[in-house]
Amino acid sequence: MAVIILTGLVYSLPRVKEKATDETAELTAENQASGVADHSGEHDGHDHDDHDGHDHSGHEHGVKEDVSLRKQLVQVKESYENSEISAKRLMFADSLAGMYKSLGQFDSAAFIAEQSMPAEPSADRLRSVGEYFYDAFQYASDRSKASEYGEKTRKYLAMYLKDHPEDLSSKTHLAMTYASTDQPMKAVMSLREVLAKDPDQPDALFAMGMLSMQSGQYEKAAQRFKHLVEVSPQHLQARFYLGLSYFELGKKSKAKSAFEWVVANSDDPVVQATAGDYLEQLQ
Repeated sequence: MAVIILTGLVYSLPRVKEKATDETAELTAENQASGVADHSGEHDGHDHDDHDGHDHSGHEHGVKEDVSLRKQLVQVKESYENSEISAKRLMFADSLAGMYKSLGQFDSAAFIAEQSMPAEPSADRLRSVGEYFYDAFQYASDRSKASEYGEKTRKYLAMYLKDHPEDLSSKTHLAMTYASTDQPMKAVMSLREVLAKDPDQPDALFAMGMLSMQSGQYEKAAQRFKHLVEVSPQHLQARFYLGLSYFELGKKSKAKSAFEWVVANSDDPVVQATAGDYLEQLQ
């Protein structure tokens, strides 16, 4: 999923040249991350047969695995729909949601996970459903769906975090859903709370970096991504956006180094090609 998020965000980032001077400018891009890729598949009954909303025409690797997984999905879905025993139905639902997620059909994964939720869900179940909706939120194809999935994310993660406030990753995900609402500063304030507790929290660093990029605050974005790379040297997304931040700042040598790392370490041809395009511009 990380690679899909990366390739989707590459084309949604604004090319704003003005420097933002107000902290609220971090949200002026209206959180494009909530709709970074076109996942046109909807809930149960919608067509997921041949696509997941992303263009994989150049990806030959993984095709056989996808075909096999889709066959398994059909079988598990049949078992799920025909099962009358709640425990087994829940087991099949978990498998089905995981398969949908693996195929990039995040809305279907969230729908199945929510539909099969027991009357008194455990904390782990609340977190799981909330995170499925967060995935759907990130890949929503329009603002209406992003709003719907964001609201669901907040609903379930808030219930979970009530008893598990120490889970900074889920708190970060909940915070990001506010960036596309009429309360965008809630996202920034909540992310700052996370970083105050753990300055090295990867999800929060990445989120703050993206918000800075979207508002054209490339210096601040570079600082966030550089920090994240120091914390997680193999973080592909951070490396890419660090390079893009340096590119926008005109720091060619640093941008080149970051993009070369991405080309050398990514196994996704689309990501490699995108980084390669920037390298050509840096010649």
